[in-house]
Amino acid sequence: MSVKKTAAKHTPPPSTPSPPPPFTKPITPPFTRRFAPCPLVQIFLVIGFLEFWSELSTPQNKHYMAGGRPGDFPDFTYGEDGIPHPVPFNFYDPFKWNKNMSPEKSEKGLLKEINNGRLAMIGILGFLAEQSTPGSVPLLSGVVPSYSGEVMAPFTTNIIGQPFGL
Repeated sequence: MSVKKTAAKHTPPPSTPSPPPPFTKPITPPFTRRFAPCPLVQIFLVIGFLEFWSELSTPQNKHYMAGGRPGDFPDFTYGEDGIPHPVPFNFYDPFKWNKNMSPEKSEKGLLKEINNGRLAMIGILGFLAEQSTPGSVPLLSGVVPSYSGEVMAPFTTNIIGQPFGL
């Protein structure tokens, strides 16, 4: 009696990987996992402290919903109405150069600062336009490399996955 050996059927692996199933995105880590956790925690703590500090109402600084000026950040004062330790500088006018400025000069400086911010936004949009549509800004032709990606991608999806979390 002879036993006939048969070779097991073995299919070789495909030479090219199969395409992913339809309607799937490549898996990328969320924004917060691309960086080390310690710097992110520090950033969130500082922003949280500044938000907390900006919501304070002190005798020198009224809250903007109680008659104060919007955007007026309270000074870092030391003592009973302030923080428990001295801070050498404040955010606005850390060296006290504008302490005795006249209201007219202060108003002119504020207008200059607002116009400077507007001009910076126009400049950023000019660079964005030149990158997305080469030749659209003649002064930047050949200076800025073209970008073929989605320039408004940060505004289409976020960490939650929907535009602006809606």
